[in-house]
Amino acid sequence: MSQKYPKYYKNVEHLKEVDVYTVHKLFDINDPSGCIQHASKKLLLSGVRTGGKSAVDDIKEARDTLTRYLQLHNAE
Repeated sequence: MSQKYPKYYKNVEHLKEVDVYTVHKLFDINDPSGCIQHASKKLLLSGVRTGGKSAVDDIKEARDTLTRYLQLHNAE
């Protein structure tokens, strides 16, 4: 599949471990507002972070953050 969809795969052989921030770097997420990174983190870690929020709450926050991204880019 990596040959068929190369943009979906990144070589991580050189890494000992990968966290959500490394994923953002590997996929060159470049958003000065931070909205894309914040929403991605919320989705990747829905309900498992230390804040005690449920997966549904995290997903709603990701949605709200993406809505804000669209507002900032006049794309609504």
